[in-house]
Amino acid sequence: MVSRKRALGDLWSRLVKYFPEHQIYLRTNGKVRFLTLPSGFQVALCGLALIVVGWMTLATWTYFRENTRLAAKDAKLDAMRGQVKAMASDLDVLQRDIIEQAETLEARQELLQSVLEQGLGDGLVPVEAQDSPDSAAQPAAPADDGDSARQESREERKAALEHAQAAPGQLAALYQSRYARIAQSQEAVAEKLLDVTQHEFRLVKTALAGLHLNPEHFLRSQRSPTQAMGGPFIPATLRSATPAANETTDAVDQLLDEWQRLLYIRHALLSVPALVPVDHYFVSSNYGRRRDPMTNGWAMHSGIDLAAWYGTKVKAATDGVVVRAGYMSGYGRMVEIDHGNGFKTRYGHLRKVLVKKGQTLSIGDIIGESGNTGRSTGPHLHYEIWLNGKPVDPKPYIEASDHVLKIQRRSNASG
Repeated sequence: MVSRKRALGDLWSRLVKYFPEHQIYLRTNGKVRFLTLPSGFQVALCGLALIVVGWMTLATWTYFRENTRLAAKDAKLDAMRGQVKAMASDLDVLQRDIIEQAETLEARQELLQSVLEQGLGDGLVPVEAQDSPDSAAQPAAPADDGDSARQESREERKAALEHAQAAPGQLAALYQSRYARIAQSQEAVAEKLLDVTQHEFRLVKTALAGLHLNPEHFLRSQRSPTQAMGGPFIPATLRSATPAANETTDAVDQLLDEWQRLLYIRHALLSVPALVPVDHYFVSSNYGRRRDPMTNGWAMHSGIDLAAWYGTKVKAATDGVVVRAGYMSGYGRMVEIDHGNGFKTRYGHLRKVLVKKGQTLSIGDIIGESGNTGRSTGPHLHYEIWLNGKPVDPKPYIEASDHVLKIQRRSNASG
């Protein structure tokens, strides 16, 4: 205790030595006054000044330190903003890729669904194939790959649940893997539908060949820009800019081409006069060179004569528009129908005409009754088929009637 007091006393003595008592003289109006500054006051004033200077120094240092720390934080935030911007850009690219892949898959699915709705996806061999010698080689029913496509491993399901936390690259890989699996499943279905489509096209082609008709001619006529066209838009190619979506597209693209060809040829086949216009008949005179029944001289017979009872109902051989109905020299009462794609039919020697010019007809509609008008020796139907402005032999069309009608019914049912 004594030593502490002595130390304080020594300190005070030294302070007094450095801060001796001072007097300040003040003169006002000839009067002199003085102000005494004791040592203690000077020490206190100096201590206060030191405290103020120390506080200002500390405040200045603290300010610069915090400013440096805030600048470092701002730099870190700027870097994070750059990373967020880069991630947003990556996510934007990923989103566009996902949308593009989804649109590609939707287009493929629309194509497959359209083929299914056309009656080709039921997996059954067409009715006509039962009579075909190569029916045993026809494709089997498309297998239902839905169960296998829906089966996912536990790891894949976990990855799907955690995709929100995944980096853009990982998320892209996840979606591309899933899209590739879906595309492969669609490709497998497309390959089987392609087999059925190609078989159906061969059936139609065979039917046309039996009528001495060139399928390519009908395909060209159907693709003509003057033809009325329409329907939902399906891209000319189902390929995507994303590699994962393009790993399996050959069968889908080929199916698109073959299916389009089949639709064209089916539509053309609807113009073929396949229905025999009368029931319960026999052929009394064939197409071609013959002895004329009136003059007994050689003449060209431009149709086929189907002998039938007087008043037998006469039917339109296929859909079309009446372009002539009434009396015509040589034919007597007759009807001429335009079926499109270069096909026309004529029905002569009718007892009655039951249609008028400009009337739209469907296959099987009654157009008149068989008779004996015009240049005729007895009740019958003179039946002509014209193709591209020239008469052709109706006999192959009559003989192939059942086969062609089956294909036409399938086309109407699927169209």
